[in-house]
Parts: sequence; C-alpha cells; structure tokens
Amino acid sequence: RTLASAHNASLLECDLHTGRTHQIRVHLSGIGYPVLGDSSYVNSLSERLTGEYDIRSICLHSWKLSFVSPAGGKKHDVLAELPEEFITTLRKVGIPFNA
Repeated sequence: RTLASAHNASLLECDLHTGRTHQIRVHLSGIGYPVLGDSSYVNSLSERLTGEYDIRSICLHSWKLSFVSPAGGKKHDVLAELPEEFITTLRKVGIPFNA
C-alpha cells in the first residue's frame, strides 16, 4: 500500500505473512522498485538516489511484529518507532513525515 509519494520515491506499507529472508527487498527489486539504501538489490535510479541524498542505511523498517507465544498461546505485538535517520531520509526525498 502506498502511503506517500514524491517524484522518485514512495513510502510503502507491506504486510508480510512469512518470515522469509529478504522477501520485501527481492520482490520490490524484481518489479523495478528497489528499496533505497539497499546495496544488494539495486538499480541505476536507486543507486543514484542513494548517493544523491547521502542515504547511509537501508530504508526499510519493521514497525510492528506480532506473534503468538508457544508457551501460552497469547498474541504479542511489538512496536518500534521510525528511527530519526529514516525520517530524515523521507524528508530529503520529498516525502513529508510528521512524527
């Protein structure tokens, strides 16, 4: 789901149903939209933008993890705020973000 867009970048919300390694990165790169800051799954535009905006880490953040405890069957949700560097990068690429 697209949450916001700028000229060459978008903020997406992805809902994973498995814990497969690199799932988001591989799929987005495969359709021509790699994650900014990703040095493994890259195209010429993402590589240029990563350098142009001085992006120093991958622009991927898991804000919520949910699991059912095997010990008691209770559902747990773990939440994590966006790191300041991620918010700074959103603003650099023209995506407004209010923390």
